[in-house]
Amino acid sequence: FPTRRSSDLKIKAISFSGKTYLPGYPPNLFGGFQNLEFFDGENLDVSKIDSLYALFLGDEKLNNVKLENWDVSHIRTFRGMFAGTSIKKLDLSKWNFSEAPNSTKRDLFGSAESLEEITLPESFFNLTEQDKKYFENENNISIWSITGLYSNPQKTNIHNDKWVRKEDKKEINDFSELKMTDKSNAGTWTRRYKRIVFRDLEIKDIVSFDDELNNQELPLPKN
Repeated sequence: FPTRRSSDLKIKAISFSGKTYLPGYPPNLFGGFQNLEFFDGENLDVSKIDSLYALFLGDEKLNNVKLENWDVSHIRTFRGMFAGTSIKKLDLSKWNFSEAPNSTKRDLFGSAESLEEITLPESFFNLTEQDKKYFENENNISIWSITGLYSNPQKTNIHNDKWVRKEDKKEINDFSELKMTDKSNAGTWTRRYKRIVFRDLEIKDIVSFDDELNNQELPLPKN
């Protein structure tokens, strides 16, 4: 992480009052802000740089960002950009990933396990000549294996969620099922908690609830 002053660690929000150009090569420029929760990048212009490497890496409390309109058409690497954040929703539908090989999206969402909704454009699922050289079998690489987009390989009674695409209600268990080279995977994917079960080892009562009860208070079993 960049060296942060003690005053930096108290920052909870970052915004830009006027048109601001991001400097040449800013790896981890906004990373390491331990209390950063909100980043408003609407006035930040990234069109003159070619890397967003680890831009927010490790901002564990960052849960809300505004950067939907960024021009990323010249960006060559997004590696680790959102890794380790607590962002809940990302709309990248206007982003043009055409210049970024899949190999440069490594850990883009690594350990960002708070994500509940993400919108990915068709350009995200590109296949460059560099990819063909980098991967032995480029057609088998998954979104999860490259980007680290939250997966759930070990399901339990608490973590039994699925992802549903808004456009056609397609369901997947996790992003290891979707290939990085298939443009038909574009769209808005929403995380759904299909079933949660509370168990008390000292009693036999089991209480379960489904999607429609997610926002309601649930009484737990009484002894």
